[in-house]
Amino acid sequence: MPVEVILPRVDMDMAEAKISRWHVSDGAQVAKGQTVFEIETDKAAMEIEAPASGILRGISAPEGTVVAVGVPVAWIYAEGEAVADKVKPAATPRARALARERGVDLSGLQGSGPRGRIQAADIGGEASGLPLRSAKAERGRPEASPPAAARLHTVQRGDVTAPPVVFIHGFGSDLTIWKSTLSQLDPATPTVQIDLPAHGKSALGGVQSFADIVEAVAQTLDGLGLNGCHLAGHSFGGMIALALAKRKRVALRSLMMISPAGLGPDIEREFLEGFSRATRVESLTPWLRLLFAKPALVTPAFAKAIMQSRDDETQREQQRQIADTMFPDGTQANDLRDALEDLAMPCKILWGRQDRIIPVTHATNLPGHIGLHLMADTGHVPHLEQPALVARLIGELIRSAG
Repeated sequence: MPVEVILPRVDMDMAEAKISRWHVSDGAQVAKGQTVFEIETDKAAMEIEAPASGILRGISAPEGTVVAVGVPVAWIYAEGEAVADKVKPAATPRARALARERGVDLSGLQGSGPRGRIQAADIGGEASGLPLRSAKAERGRPEASPPAAARLHTVQRGDVTAPPVVFIHGFGSDLTIWKSTLSQLDPATPTVQIDLPAHGKSALGGVQSFADIVEAVAQTLDGLGLNGCHLAGHSFGGMIALALAKRKRVALRSLMMISPAGLGPDIEREFLEGFSRATRVESLTPWLRLLFAKPALVTPAFAKAIMQSRDDETQREQQRQIADTMFPDGTQANDLRDALEDLAMPCKILWGRQDRIIPVTHATNLPGHIGLHLMADTGHVPHLEQPALVARLIGELIRSAG
């Protein structure tokens, strides 16, 4: 089956872009990762790469054409594959079922989901429950922060009026991922765990950008009435924690970042794509193994539990949109390294030497006041691989903050 070459969403507010240049012609042989065309938006110009290797056919948007996000502009066929007159568009299982029930031709629809995927709401007569607006509805809509009432789901332990440790998980995870670390932490330490927008039990709400996500976390902490806190964030959550510190949006006593994003451009693109599209334990397990230095730690029970936490198709779609925005074309779009220079509170960065998702080399040339702990035989998830050590380092950081 041919692979769609779509106009991707490179910004959460982006609804369309102009095809400014094609680098290859119809019928040309292309390799995965090769630049095939360029787009222009009101914010930037960007090169778009081929999602697969093969023969490019069916270019539908000449140079100068304005195209909506998610719309296919060409197809990549395998060598010898028959060229179809019309290729069936991607659709969610619920959308396909509704289309069969109502006799709707999917080929005549434009999807409102990430990458132009057709969803139940696009069939008509039934809402999909997806808070994200279609590209058409987003045109001309001003950027806004989530409403104050849109609090994120949290779980608290102990008296959080004393400065608690606030845990922020990474992309595609939820607050339960901290269970092992919490079991090793001093029971007297108050804690707050947060589910990020479109993760765990938190709705996406009005979130449309990285700034919105940071603000949603800040508003949630404001609503708890904390007298300061210690932040601990993993990966994407580490970048959010650093952004909160940079903006002085919450009263921080200390900051811990575990394998953080935001300190360099590199991130494992294939992991993001594979993890995001997995819908079964069998397809998810190989990607989970990339998180660990010792793949054997990914037991069948662990993989099943992670898959069960991702069984909401609407939420997975929302997460894919977040990933497309935060990590366009497998690149970290937000660079917060400069924020490290101005940190006034005690700060530690923990990183596994065998991290295959975000390279540990991002931890080089840090300011001298940042404590760096490089962990042997550890991958991208030190809080799962060495929870006792992570809990011990959190305790040290709390004590150093007084």
